Amino acid sequence: MEQQYPLISIVVLNWNGRKIIKRCLDAVFSQTYPNFEVILSDNGSTDGSVEFVRKNYPKVKIIENGRNLGCAEGNNVGMRIAKGKYICNLANDTKPDKNWLMEMFKVIESDKKIGAVGPKLVFMHDPKIINAAGTIATKDGLVRYRGWKEKDVGQYDKVEEVFAVNNVACMYRKKALQDVGLLDPEFFIYNEDADLGWRMRLRGWKSVYVPTAIVQHEVGTTMGKYSEKGAYYAHRNWIWMIIKNFSLSSLILYSPFIIVWNIISVLRGLTRGSLINLIAIKDALKDLPRVLKLRKEIQSKRKIPEWEIRRFMVYPPYFKFILRFLKA
Repeated sequence: MEQQYPLISIVVLNWNGRKIIKRCLDAVFSQTYPNFEVILSDNGSTDGSVEFVRKNYPKVKIIENGRNLGCAEGNNVGMRIAKGKYICNLANDTKPDKNWLMEMFKVIESDKKIGAVGPKLVFMHDPKIINAAGTIATKDGLVRYRGWKEKDVGQYDKVEEVFAVNNVACMYRKKALQDVGLLDPEFFIYNEDADLGWRMRLRGWKSVYVPTAIVQHEVGTTMGKYSEKGAYYAHRNWIWMIIKNFSLSSLILYSPFIIVWNIISVLRGLTRGSLINLIAIKDALKDLPRVLKLRKEIQSKRKIPEWEIRRFMVYPPYFKFILRFLKA
């Protein structure tokens, strides 16, 4: 069985998920794929969820981090001890279909250059609405959810290459992670998966979307629909990500889009009476020496020419409104 079905490690990230962890783990242990291990990486929960898992799911390996390490380092802790040929990251607010693991396995096994595969994420409250069908990259350097809030009528039912996969319920090839490194721990939460997918692509690894691997996702259980903390991490990490991964020519070429998105984000915060996006910009630039050091390392090891990255870069959704304004 090991040869036909190699070990897959599933890292379930948990932080105070007592109310939702049973739903997640029951779905995990109902998988049709026959050979997997489950690692719970707990970010300092205080709600009894660790004790619940230890009592009711004895097969789960539990790592108690003692404090909230965030999505990035919290997942890294589990991935470092994972023994599988492939490693899945799974958020505790998900419910994967019983064939989730098997369907992703079949696709990632089909091509040795596939570094990551991701499922069709649908909303828990309405599985007919898409949460994410992989991700797309826009010319401002943002990596956005493909199909976000679209009704699922089969428009994303084809296995296809995407820019990156969502870390909510994805599968990585261990060799790819050994090649490019794990999630950037400084990101804490948001864009850590996009950054990893981008780094993989620069090294020649593909990311592929698998529509037959379906996962329900209860969006917003960690940070809520909107929070200043979430806006801060998303904006700061986006700046770090584009500095690390864009070529110098792309930073220059796409600078108008980068500037526009900064303005939009700041104005959006101000409408809520918040300066959080300005603080995020300040903090991102404050840490520029560290980020530039990482950039030098990443760019020196890249195998893929920038035109191959640019072919994935589409115009951001606000571009049509800018064109309409200029024509007015």
